[in-house]
Amino acid sequence: MQQQPIILVFYQNLRFHDQPLLLEVLQHTQPIIPIFINDPKVIERLGEASQWWLYQSIRAFKQQWKSAYNIELILRTGDSVRVLQQLLQETNANKIYLGKRYTKLEREIDERIYEELNRDGITIKFFNTHLLFEPANIKNQQGNSFQIFTPFWKTCLTKTIEADLPAPDHIFNGYNQPINSDDLSDWKWGHSQAAWTRKLANHWHLSELAALNKLAIFLKNSLAGYNNNRDLIASPSFSSQLSPYLRWGQISAKKIFNEVIHTMERDPTIQQDGNTFLKEIGWREFSYYLLYHHPSMQEVPLNKRFQDFPYENNLSLLEKWQKGTTGFPIIDAGMRQLWLEGWMPNRLRMIVASFLIKDLLINWQFGQAWFIDTLVDADPANNANSWQWVAGCGTDASPYFRIFNPITQGKKFDSEGKYIRKYVPELKDLPTKYIHQPWEMPITLQEEYNVIIGKDYPHPIVDHTIQKNKALDCWKEFKGKGYLAG
Repeated sequence: MQQQPIILVFYQNLRFHDQPLLLEVLQHTQPIIPIFINDPKVIERLGEASQWWLYQSIRAFKQQWKSAYNIELILRTGDSVRVLQQLLQETNANKIYLGKRYTKLEREIDERIYEELNRDGITIKFFNTHLLFEPANIKNQQGNSFQIFTPFWKTCLTKTIEADLPAPDHIFNGYNQPINSDDLSDWKWGHSQAAWTRKLANHWHLSELAALNKLAIFLKNSLAGYNNNRDLIASPSFSSQLSPYLRWGQISAKKIFNEVIHTMERDPTIQQDGNTFLKEIGWREFSYYLLYHHPSMQEVPLNKRFQDFPYENNLSLLEKWQKGTTGFPIIDAGMRQLWLEGWMPNRLRMIVASFLIKDLLINWQFGQAWFIDTLVDADPANNANSWQWVAGCGTDASPYFRIFNPITQGKKFDSEGKYIRKYVPELKDLPTKYIHQPWEMPITLQEEYNVIIGKDYPHPIVDHTIQKNKALDCWKEFKGKGYLAG
């Protein structure tokens, strides 16, 4: 008679390397049943780009299980607790291992899994597969949670970061009885109806191997010089582009952290570059830390006084921002790249966010929602924390009165307009002198280059100087009414 199996539940840990669930399995001789649960409550919260990425990643992960271990990744649809109860009944399994999750909804689901199934005598174990540290374990000297990034990250760096685990070469014992499994092609998620997501496949390879290769290439070619070059929008090679793989756990934060440290040890000249890059990992940790301590961070400002900020929320202007037709080339280039590729460089994310919130006086939550729908790396913690940072309403935020000038930002980080020419092709032939301010081009040149402003490319939808002063006046009035008083 076959031993009772162990059920392994995967969600945002779609990998074999640095996989503590598999390490724990090696302590036993029981057969395993890996499963992905298509829980509508969770999947419906994802944007279309994330659904596309996850769907394709499940396909790749399922193939990995088959080719590496000749084991089927089981697919089931339904409420997570009910799916697991049914599988327990079918297989007589006595253990369930899961990766920890951190959004409010996911934590509620995982608490139900523990409470209802543990009560039935099932051993439930949760493992940290997603972060460097458990958020509950990082405290300041007073034993409280941190609110500011720098002391948080300094404290993290004093702690031991475990070595990442290699992919097991052990031959796992698969459950040898037939188990019903969904056909992935029957999962009609929202992305399957969106024609635009098909374009994403031209820009991304979705697998654990692709993630590991991307890390290796970044460390070899782009870590040196990262500190000085990471904001250059026209040089996307300086970005690691690891964020979507991190989001879905095709690579682990520990793996990235340790490989960067090893690279720095081999080359002492890149210490500053390495530390700057590691701060990006630290910001992700901090974002999850805040989400853990503030479960409603995606819905409300961390600085609750900003609840009543007088945004105008002009939906016509919002649509022009979304479509990349604002008349500001650097903004339009970023938003069009987002639509084509599901991604844009971090510097540009800050620029377009500042423009939406402070030039257009539109609530940051509209921007967060658009990023959730269109980013392949739409991370629930990073996205919310970064939008709140720009809006000035986070715990450790940029001041509201810090307003990016889209023209000077473009000139500084895309000086020759290479990025603009790529993503706003109607401007590709313009002289560099006018690439960031095409509305200043004399009509004779507009005719010469076949770019009539207002016809072939829009006039700016706002005057930045006027909007900047308007935003500052709103902030001063808001502050004057005592909303931002200590």
